[in-house]
Amino acid sequence: MHTQKAGLYYHFKLNNGTYCLHEDDVAFCYPSISQAGSYFFTLKNGRSFRGESVKEVMVKTPSPLMRTFDSISVEHQSTSEY
Repeated sequence: MHTQKAGLYYHFKLNNGTYCLHEDDVAFCYPSISQAGSYFFTLKNGRSFRGESVKEVMVKTPSPLMRTFDSISVEHQSTSEY
């Protein structure tokens, strides 16, 4: 996964943390119809989850302080969370 790459990032909340995810890592992304601001993500590696308070942000120069999604684990979440 990308840690220092310019482009579109999805910023979201997951498990009491705030993370960012580069668009190249996303296979599918679609909004939740039951909760405004929430999106369902499926990553290219097969993991899926729902992020809350999702924002799309264009980043020209990534900060080394960005907490990218590859720094966390969602192994404990089932792919049928929703």
